[in-house]
Amino acid sequence: MIYHYCSLNNLLKIITSKELYLFNAISMNDSYETNWIIHLINEELSKRNNDFNDEDIKYLDRSFSSNRLYPYISCFSLDSDSLSQWRAYADDGKGVAIGFNEECFGVKKWIPSNTAVLNDSMGYFDCIYDEIEQRKLINYALVNHFLLRKRTMHMN
Repeated sequence: MIYHYCSLNNLLKIITSKELYLFNAISMNDSYETNWIIHLINEELSKRNNDFNDEDIKYLDRSFSSNRLYPYISCFSLDSDSLSQWRAYADDGKGVAIGFNEECFGVKKWIPSNTAVLNDSMGYFDCIYDEIEQRKLINYALVNHFLLRKRTMHMN
């Protein structure tokens, strides 16, 4: 189960529309998290300068450094009763925590890509708060998503 903490007003919207809304990550209450990951991506890119040519750097700079490509997200918690979640997201404890079986969403558990391909651009995953793990994931994405795609394109 995953839990979505929200106000009673938002609960009513969810029930009546039978929809959950996604919001641009930069407009969320803690935009620092988005800026933090952009900062880490830029640091990891600078360490890999030899892996990229000028055209690659321009593409990656437009994608990450410009802070223009923020994902649309909805936030959930694995914890059904978290004081910090009640305070921050559930109207300072006056709201609710709605439980969902994540399998019912029909979305893969993986980090989505910034792409127009619907199945690749949707997913869910656990937030990673450990900086070492964040950097590993960034490098994994750079190698497996960007560099391998680039090599495949050159082979064709």
